[in-house]
Amino acid sequence: MAGQDFGKALGMLLRPQLQQLPLAVIDEVIVRAGDYIDIGTPLFGGSVVPVTVKSLAFPS
Repeated sequence: MAGQDFGKALGMLLRPQLQQLPLAVIDEVIVRAGDYIDIGTPLFGGSVVPVTVKSLAFPS
């Protein structure tokens, strides 16, 4: 998971090394320590996945 827009390039770099293993590269998602990430079912033939970032807030 990356905050910048380089998911496709990273996937193309890793694909030959992983051979037939499943690979998902998700980019343009900003997270902080303690965040929870939910990754949904792929859409549009697997080119898009819904991502939800959840931050827990506790009263101080």
